[in-house]
Amino acid sequence: MKHLAQVKLESADEIGQRIMSLCLKQCELPDSRNLLRIGSYLGDFANNLRSALNYTMRHFAEVQLKPVLSQSEYKQIKKNQDFPWSDTRADLDNKPIINHTQNHCKPVYDFLEGVQPYHQGYEWLRHLMRISNRDKHEIITEIKEPTAKVVAFINPDGTPHPSPGFFGPGLDRMLVKSGEEPYVHLVPCYYFPYGGFATRGGKWVFFLISIDQTQLGLTRFIERVPQDVKRLIDDFNVLI
Repeated sequence: MKHLAQVKLESADEIGQRIMSLCLKQCELPDSRNLLRIGSYLGDFANNLRSALNYTMRHFAEVQLKPVLSQSEYKQIKKNQDFPWSDTRADLDNKPIINHTQNHCKPVYDFLEGVQPYHQGYEWLRHLMRISNRDKHEIITEIKEPTAKVVAFINPDGTPHPSPGFFGPGLDRMLVKSGEEPYVHLVPCYYFPYGGFATRGGKWVFFLISIDQTQLGLTRFIERVPQDVKRLIDDFNVLI
């Protein structure tokens, strides 16, 4: 199961690269179909990451729960061995697989309870699951692309980040200072510190995921969530 989960993680990374390419294409040649394709790929991205979590949970159930449960008990949870998540601890504890895990594998229960999205720092799990559910059962997730002329960014240490400058015909080049060295980039291009795309005319485009009345930064989501999923799986595997 570990190698299957790894394949899904790798697939998610590949899809993330396609999403970034489509964002650049949209910045250069705006087309509403690009946004639909980005939303569709985002569903595939979320589904691959969710599958990696599901494979890990099913491996745990097979290795640690099956030997200690009766046939009827295991048959009950075999119908749903997906990675459990919930917005409240009460709802989580009502899940049969969690109930058996709490009774027979307390360290695993404590781990699973500790990574639920009602805990600070794990909200990403709710977003991942909702995007996956929506893509599979409802509709392609909506992607928006607000623009800005002026952007200010604060570094993690609290200092202001130097603002890139635009120049050239149609402001089609961006000057970035990194230390003492200046760098010139043709636009459109992705600028990691902002999580947005510099475009001609000195404008910035920020792609947003619309889910459950929440606006998530698309690029930050696809950059960070695979790492979060991998870290969770690695920690989970230590307990199995």
